[in-house]
Amino acid sequence: EVRRGPQGALYGSDSMGGAVNYIPTPPNLAASELSVQGSASLMHNSSVGGAGKLMFNTPLFADTSLGEYGMAVRGVAYYQVTPGAIDNLGTGHDQANASKNGGGRLIFGWAPTGNSVLRLTGLYQKTTVEDAGYMDPSLGDLKKSTIEPEPSDNSVRIATLRYELEQDYGSWSFIGGFQDKRMHIMYDGTTALGASATGLKLPLTMVGEVTGYSAELRFASAPADRYSWLAGVAYADRKQDSTTELNAGLLQGATGIIG
Repeated sequence: EVRRGPQGALYGSDSMGGAVNYIPTPPNLAASELSVQGSASLMHNSSVGGAGKLMFNTPLFADTSLGEYGMAVRGVAYYQVTPGAIDNLGTGHDQANASKNGGGRLIFGWAPTGNSVLRLTGLYQKTTVEDAGYMDPSLGDLKKSTIEPEPSDNSVRIATLRYELEQDYGSWSFIGGFQDKRMHIMYDGTTALGASATGLKLPLTMVGEVTGYSAELRFASAPADRYSWLAGVAYADRKQDSTTELNAGLLQGATGIIG
């Protein structure tokens, strides 16, 4: 869903212009489902790529008091291979910026009563790129030149708990979450510093991690003809660590680069 801004009451201070809220399909508490999807693609100056997705949904404890109002689990797994389209003249690799993206999502849903729902969600995704996908127009169309490849590795882990209770006078929502994002990027420092003539291999490495916890309790009044209102409290804690490493000592012997 796309919400026009500001949306600070629901999505925090960074949503002055609005927010795009991605809502995953919740578990179907009453029926089993299975879906498989595949696709292929072909780009200019590249080769054939492909992607596959698998979704399953199954109710749990349907014939017991525990699942009287519904309990189910829904899972999604996906994997995508995207061939590169940029040739790296320096390393001699064609279609150098190939990438792989895979992950999955698992949602547990339970209706403890007829007017409440509890959902636990876990998500993981990892993206690997063999070489950075930029080009140098001076070398021609879809070309770049570095002494070393510039790979990257990014991963995301998210876990959320959401409980919703509907009453005649309004609805209560509690949302708790955990996020962990990690990146590892390597650049060709020799080319970046204009020292390609030295022939030195000088990797520039960037490593970062962002972790955070959040919680929110919200009450929304029942729809009314003239007005409705919303109130809540929220807490968020975020920690970010990043390092950049460059072994400049390798350049000490290169005349004209570092004195």
